[in-house]
Amino acid sequence: CGSAADGVLGFPERSAVMSPVCARPRRVPSPALLGVHARRLVSGRYHAMILTSAGLVMAWGMDGGGRLGLGDDETGGRGWEPTVVEALRTHDVVDLAAGASSSLALLSNGDVYRWGWLPRSDRPYGAGLTIAQTSRKITVPERVPLRAGLRVSTISAGDDCWMAVTKQG
Repeated sequence: CGSAADGVLGFPERSAVMSPVCARPRRVPSPALLGVHARRLVSGRYHAMILTSAGLVMAWGMDGGGRLGLGDDETGGRGWEPTVVEALRTHDVVDLAAGASSSLALLSNGDVYRWGWLPRSDRPYGAGLTIAQTSRKITVPERVPLRAGLRVSTISAGDDCWMAVTKQG
């Protein structure tokens, strides 16, 4: 439950305030989820994602900035419908993280993929990667460049930040 704004709850209602759609927990009414079993559910400020038992990543909510990873910036008002992130279909995804404007996927081999809005930053991450020097959006998941030999074991996302623990500790 929460705000039904921008389809983040998976309902077509677009109220920006608490509404009856949130009065009690209920199943997301999407044919795309019939028979789907979730292994992992994550939610950001404006979107949500599941990792299915079949290993697919499905995303829904507001796609501004590419945070859904569907290859475009806007879903034509249909972002509330859970949709498979096709760019990750052939990857062995084991975990997900969602921030306000971006998303991450962790693969079984320790690689990390990112998509959404990347804010400007002049500082490198502790894992040896630096995000863009100017703001940009990534509408399709791309591999995060890490220092040679580093593999990630855990990912997390906040509103405007990402964190990772490496297998090396």
